[in-house]
Amino acid sequence: MEPASQKLIDKAIADVLPSSDPLDDPNFDVTAMLNKHFPSELSLSAVELHCERLALKMHSLDVQILQAVEQQSSAGSAAQQDLEVANASVAKLTEHLSLIRNKALDTEHAVSTLCEDRYVQIGSA
Repeated sequence: MEPASQKLIDKAIADVLPSSDPLDDPNFDVTAMLNKHFPSELSLSAVELHCERLALKMHSLDVQILQAVEQQSSAGSAAQQDLEVANASVAKLTEHLSLIRNKALDTEHAVSTLCEDRYVQIGSA
């Protein structure tokens, strides 16, 4: 992919999903990040502690993702049920409208027949 098109894609993603996370920055520099967390050789002794904190954070994020997926799944199931109820209601309404239309046609036919009979009666009198 061309660098210009990659920049356009990165900009579009940033516009849609703004993020303050440095890992999302297209200019993210791993070396600078490591130097920030471990500026000297002495600070490297904290690598294990830092890794443990990251593992805890990853576990917490995994739990949050699982909960979000479960909520979305539940919402999807509820939406499906709501849609089925709505479709059943529309079908029932359509049936009622069809009955009303048929009754209106029957009434129109009865009125027409009465009017014809009345016209014949007036004409024969």
